[in-house]
Amino acid sequence: MTTTCIVFEQGSERLVPLSDIGPTISGVAPGFVWIHLDRPSAIQIIDTAGRLGIPAEVANGISHPHQRPTMVLLDDFAVVVLTAKQSGMPS
Repeated sequence: MTTTCIVFEQGSERLVPLSDIGPTISGVAPGFVWIHLDRPSAIQIIDTAGRLGIPAEVANGISHPHQRPTMVLLDDFAVVVLTAKQSGMPS
């Protein structure tokens, strides 16, 4: 699985390994984190959500294979799930 994690804060961006994302974002100033998971399994989605402190019930709700775009607002952050259809794939 290909993974890209980018932290955007105060006008700059930096790549962060997925294994370091939890400790990295705990000290982030207001900004956002972009995580791209290429064809993840439900277990990989739930593991990544856990690293980010996303509650299990939210992680379970976004781990379906045909997930529609979703936004969940929590106390300290928003979880936005976007999917892209590959060109040439059936609808």
